[in-house]
Amino acid sequence: MDLNYFYGKRILITGASGYIASALVNRLCDVDTLVIRQSRKELDAVTSTHLKIVDIVGPVENIDFDMYRPDIVFHLSAQTSAYESNKNPSVDVKASVSTLVNIFEKIKKIRGYKPTLIFASTCTVYGINNEFLSEETSPNPITLYDLNKLHCENYIKIFTKMNVLNGASLRLANVYGPGPNARLKDRGILNMMTARALDGSTINIYGKGNYLRDYIFIDDVIDAFLCASMSIEKIKGKSLNICSGISITLRDAVKEIIKLVGPYKLKGKKSKIEFISEPQDMLEIDKRNFSGSSKLFQSLTDWKPKVEFSKGIENTIQSLE
Repeated sequence: MDLNYFYGKRILITGASGYIASALVNRLCDVDTLVIRQSRKELDAVTSTHLKIVDIVGPVENIDFDMYRPDIVFHLSAQTSAYESNKNPSVDVKASVSTLVNIFEKIKKIRGYKPTLIFASTCTVYGINNEFLSEETSPNPITLYDLNKLHCENYIKIFTKMNVLNGASLRLANVYGPGPNARLKDRGILNMMTARALDGSTINIYGKGNYLRDYIFIDDVIDAFLCASMSIEKIKGKSLNICSGISITLRDAVKEIIKLVGPYKLKGKKSKIEFISEPQDMLEIDKRNFSGSSKLFQSLTDWKPKVEFSKGIENTIQSLE
């Protein structure tokens, strides 16, 4: 991807300590641009002779938009658990909807300023739906987490119509792949299971592992965010699927992981799969099947998914060794 578009830009990334945000910063390391990283905790230093970085430690509300006037906002700050949303509804509303509205209010006050804003949403806003899902499918959120994501999408549409900003939302499928601290649980189930396979540990799967998922490699996701900002005039006001277009059951995904880990383990212990009962508090959204299309986004931008599943797992294995 040609990153010349971003030279000289001022780019704000909220939730900069997160998995996707960290990968986004790394992708921009060779670009002469200013990146403003917002996070509630201290961030690791980035080594780059080109990138200029300003860190804002604290809530999104601390960002002085009038001072920085970012050209592009990648809004990735979020509470990431549907279970936590159900436990603390007001906290989740504040972390998602209220934070976004605060951004809008700050931008609206600045005369002559209209940035691009790309929001990280999720394909789970469609709820339990066994259709092949495109953007023509009506969202049907069944968790508070997804309801708030959909609210954020709608705020972005309205503020775009009000000419406050140019905004778009990307509905992400299941993201996996290399990244900082990729063994941590919040880095995605496939990363966690790949790490367990490398350790020779047993991999537990709920039920029969028949639920379909669409796994999208982290590099393709970063390309999608960058392409979205570059093509904002074509996609503004829209909510668009970002997925590979190929679905696989969790059971088959784990079998592929174990097979691909094999050559790296040599004489080490081989992992096995153990099917266990689904926990009583398991949310219905975790029992969904997802098969979807990103053809609309592809038709409006220069993006398409490039990394097929086995290659993505091999890259993940190499990063975790």
